[in-house]
Amino acid sequence: GLEARVVLLGAVPNDDPLLRIVYGGADLFVMPNAHVPGDFEGFGIVAVEAASAGLRVVASRVDGIADAVLEGRTGHLVTPGAAEEFAARIQTCLTETSPDRDAVRSAANDHFGWERIGALYMKAMEDARSSRLRRS
Repeated sequence: GLEARVVLLGAVPNDDPLLRIVYGGADLFVMPNAHVPGDFEGFGIVAVEAASAGLRVVASRVDGIADAVLEGRTGHLVTPGAAEEFAARIQTCLTETSPDRDAVRSAANDHFGWERIGALYMKAMEDARSSRLRRS
């Protein structure tokens, strides 16, 4: 009975204009990843991309995905494999009014945007340089 509300598109390449259309028309981004032994999810970049498009994210608290979701700001983390917990969180997100798309987009861009990431890299390189100079 979900066919009227859920569309499974399969893989959509990043450069496909359909991706922005899908993000714009969606109500929520759900990422129910499961832990797979020997396959580590380094970082949930797709959760950041969805949030930067203004979509709240409901994702499994698995590996690096936990670093990609700002709890309560860009979405919520759920216990992997806990279907009831996922369903409840999805229902809550679809019925609550906050945060709105602009707040989600802003939080994602403020935290994961290139300006901040670039500044963090520059600081890390300067710290490494300073540390090296002190040891010389």
